[in-house]
Amino acid sequence: FSFPHTVYNAAGGYLSIFTGLKGFCATIANGTQAGLQSVICACDELRSGAVDAVLAAGTDENSENITEVYSHLPGCVTMLLEDAAAAQARGARIYAEILGYAGTHQAARYGSEPAQEQVDRTLAGALQDAGLTAVDRLFTAQEMKTRTGDARAASAALALAEACRAVSSGECRTAAALATGWTGSVSCVIVGRKEA
Repeated sequence: FSFPHTVYNAAGGYLSIFTGLKGFCATIANGTQAGLQSVICACDELRSGAVDAVLAAGTDENSENITEVYSHLPGCVTMLLEDAAAAQARGARIYAEILGYAGTHQAARYGSEPAQEQVDRTLAGALQDAGLTAVDRLFTAQEMKTRTGDARAASAALALAEACRAVSSGECRTAAALATGWTGSVSCVIVGRKEA
């Protein structure tokens, strides 16, 4: 009987069991949105003070559309998000800081992209949360799909990883990752470096 090895939360459960990680554990299954929504969920936990560190990931099922890609590219992007004080205390290299984020959902027919007004509203919400009026660079999950062979959730998480890389390398001071989905959801996470 192999059903327990096929459910969406199997990877997170096994990671907890084999590494001894304890605490909050959730699996978000929402197509393209899942990669950034896992980060937003992790940020909410960090902001609440419930945790000092969270692993957030975007991964995809091994479907026929992306099976060949998995032999060449990873189908998962995982990030460790930590409270700044906890990261500094352990001497971690900080690639970027999450300055703000937002997510919106509007009822939509499955298979239709959200309206531009909703995308704009989500970006405006993330900018307001970050205390910014604009960002230097925008990375979208749609752009990343060409690199992941249409791995949806991994594409969204990769957009954020690329935003962090751009900030860490000094290419820009602020960057945003944006993902839109066929379920009426839009997510945006803004990263940068806080002024000392």
